[in-house]
Amino acid sequence: MKAAVMEGFRQPLVVKNVPDPTVGPGDAVIRVEGEGICHSDWHAWMGDWEWSGLKPHPPIILGHEMAGVVEEVGPGVQRVKRGDPVLVPVVWAYGSCEFCLKGRQNICANMEGPELH
Repeated sequence: MKAAVMEGFRQPLVVKNVPDPTVGPGDAVIRVEGEGICHSDWHAWMGDWEWSGLKPHPPIILGHEMAGVVEEVGPGVQRVKRGDPVLVPVVWAYGSCEFCLKGRQNICANMEGPELH
């Protein structure tokens, strides 16, 4: 697949072909049709994500707010199937904590987010 890759901090992104993602248990592969690059990505590009507890290690593909279509699902995935349109938010809430039950998934006590490798 083609991707804009951050090969180094504060360096221009490089558009190149990278290996297609593979699906694992509990995963879904999404054909991205729209992507947002936000202030969090800028911090990663600057190399100053230590405040968040993460340390990006280039090369990485920035972006964690996307919309697209499910291409493949792994074992155990039940909520989506191939062909479903999806929107991936910046954080993933689990829906069962006190905040989620009040409609405040954006501050979920058990939220997760993308990892930068």
